[in-house]
Amino acid sequence: EQSLEKTYSAGCLIDVNELDGLKRNLKRHQTAHLEILGMLGTAFAVFDQNLELQFNNVSFANLWGLSDEWLAGKHSYPDFLDLIRENRLLPEVPDYKAFRQDEQKKFAQLIEPITDLLHLPNGKTLRRVRAPYPLGGVVFAFEDISDRIATTSAYNALMSVQTEILTSLFDAVLI
Repeated sequence: EQSLEKTYSAGCLIDVNELDGLKRNLKRHQTAHLEILGMLGTAFAVFDQNLELQFNNVSFANLWGLSDEWLAGKHSYPDFLDLIRENRLLPEVPDYKAFRQDEQKKFAQLIEPITDLLHLPNGKTLRRVRAPYPLGGVVFAFEDISDRIATTSAYNALMSVQTEILTSLFDAVLI
């Protein structure tokens, strides 16, 4: 047992060059996608599977009035919800705790994109799209559609008034 002649070793070599190349390629594609999202006017944010904010673009920070210091703090999605609720930028709900828990459950349950509307207390209406992020977590897109809704409403009101005027006339009308 003290002799080196009875000492044995075993080894195995695995070529990981292809795996490293695939990892670099994935990272390059991920970086390119996030750069594109960063330049768009729509507000984007990515929260990972641990509910932490991993990425946001400038439009996201501007939409919610988030400071650079807050964004640098690696806050979680519940922290984000609490902050926008304090700033009255979240729809009024009767049971906020249940709402927040339901929002967090979506991270594990989300299989395909979900679109909904958020009617904020300040009169704005946001279209929110939530989609699963390929590396885990959820990507959010927020778009302010208040002007579009106001324009549609004004157009519908105009058409209603015109229709009512035309139906109440007793004379022949040619348009």
